[in-house]
Amino acid sequence: MGITIAVSIGTDSAIATTGRDITAAGDVQFGASTISTNRATARASVAGGEQEEEPAEGEPAQETTDQKVGKQEDFANSRSSANGGQTDGGTNKTDAASSDTSGGSVSVAGAVAVTVATSTSRAALPEFRTVIADSDDDGSGALILTAANLTDATATADGSAVTSSGGTGVGVGVAVNVATVHNEAYVGAGATVEAAGLTVEAKMAQRELEVEPALVNLVDTDAETLFIGKGHTIKTGDKVTYQNGDGNEIGGLDDGDSYYARVEDGGKVILYEGSDDEEGEARAKAGGTVGRVDLTDQGTGSGHKFEYGGLFGLIGQDEVSFDSAQRRVVDLGAGHNLRTGDAVRYDNGTGATMGGLTDGTTYYIIILDGDRAELATSREDALAGKAIKLTSNGNTTQRLFDGTHTMHAEALSGASGGDIGVAGSVAITVANLDSIAVVGFDEGTIVTATPANVTLDGGDVDIHAANRSESFVSAAPSGVTGGAGAAAWASAPPSR
Repeated sequence: MGITIAVSIGTDSAIATTGRDITAAGDVQFGASTISTNRATARASVAGGEQEEEPAEGEPAQETTDQKVGKQEDFANSRSSANGGQTDGGTNKTDAASSDTSGGSVSVAGAVAVTVATSTSRAALPEFRTVIADSDDDGSGALILTAANLTDATATADGSAVTSSGGTGVGVGVAVNVATVHNEAYVGAGATVEAAGLTVEAKMAQRELEVEPALVNLVDTDAETLFIGKGHTIKTGDKVTYQNGDGNEIGGLDDGDSYYARVEDGGKVILYEGSDDEEGEARAKAGGTVGRVDLTDQGTGSGHKFEYGGLFGLIGQDEVSFDSAQRRVVDLGAGHNLRTGDAVRYDNGTGATMGGLTDGTTYYIIILDGDRAELATSREDALAGKAIKLTSNGNTTQRLFDGTHTMHAEALSGASGGDIGVAGSVAITVANLDSIAVVGFDEGTIVTATPANVTLDGGDVDIHAANRSESFVSAAPSGVTGGAGAAAWASAPPSR
């Protein structure tokens, strides 16, 4: 049995305000900015052991769980009798809650991840306070209240149980993500403002990410992997047919031949051969070196592809294409906290633009592994793994900017290897996001009837509030054999 529980509770706040009246000849500014990242990850994995062999001659037989429990019960009864107590005269069996089953071993894996994030940014002139920002009446002083907030919260749970033949596997994953975000800029009720201008703004904060281009070889001859990206639906054990396009074959593969794929992390696959579909699929699922294709070089040219799926493996097949040599990706650096589907804005930093991208455009992340990623033109493409082909490196000052609240709840579960498998996943996201820009804001639970008094000696009044948020919820059972899988997910949208 393997059980993991991960809980992350974060409270972040930035508050800019005053407890006294202010008189100044120039601008008076209150600025508060919060960038908050919260993550809880729980992974539980357990593999059921095989039944113990019969003891060798002369060695004692291994006790069952019931026998061990019975010995403990005997010991407890003897201690009770010695101290004047009475036993119930029952037997030394635990049939009602036995861990031994007629079908074999039982493996249970449970993972629970909970993230609770509370984030507040507030730039405020409190109720009944006074700010005079243009005391010399030269028209140069303004009151500026700016609040900025960016909050990311993620809960990931993965419970996978693998048991031996004849056994029972139970895998459960539960992910709960609750985020409360307040982004507030306001002039309080009853406050007085005399200034040459007034700005009240609640905006999205931005997180800046350095972008380093990186080249990934199509073929890793040491690991025997082939990098084809994530723009496919190939599953471990699937039969794929290789086509070399307009170039020379990848070393170890033959044009038109079929292989069996083992899907690895980071958009990579390992290929296996078998005398028939059953053997090839089994080898791919088992991994290891038996039947593994020895890849010896990168091949040449473009248009290499795998064809797979379809009716009888012939009609309506899908395909994934790839070019020889190297593929350009981006390295986001440690601590980027981005996940597949997240939106980012590309900025070339006034230098050369990375080939395939456009300065100032929003793209969507495809996480490969670790800190490496690709970019897509839409969220749908990102989730499908359809990446933009990057044709040049750009420059050293280019950046990606994250300016969207993002909430993720992901629950996975698996149960395999035995005769009975039960997997269940539950993912829940609740996001309460407020962004307000107000003149005459009532701070308390009791209504303040006095309005704010604003007098401007020229200048503009600008009141802005912005809120961009994304919520992702995913619950999926996988690897269930001989049993049932269930998934449930729910997402509560932002409140305002």
